[in-house]
Amino acid sequence: MSTSRESDHEPTASDTETGPGAANCSEASCDVRLVNPAGLHARPCHKIVTTAGRFTSEFRVACEDQEVNGKSILELMTLCAPVESILRLHARGADANELVAAVALVVERGFDEMDAR
Repeated sequence: MSTSRESDHEPTASDTETGPGAANCSEASCDVRLVNPAGLHARPCHKIVTTAGRFTSEFRVACEDQEVNGKSILELMTLCAPVESILRLHARGADANELVAAVALVVERGFDEMDAR
């Protein structure tokens, strides 16, 4: 199985130091490559939203110059990202690292669509 991450490291993270609740707030980002042949369509968007919904952190997904709410299936579908596109995952909140890692894993697995062939 080929990996879709642009690097072999875990999501990058940084602790924020300002604002209320700063001790429990962090940011994490990760670039992942879409490996499923159909790219980002309704089922993959649903898997991203379902996975991200288990976490409390704010979640954004970007492709090229467009960034959307990663917890909104409709916004994700507007990315229209084909296979081999790079998605930039970015989360901010208490569980940001876990959120980014979980969604990156779903994308790396090809949204489990590649096993269905």
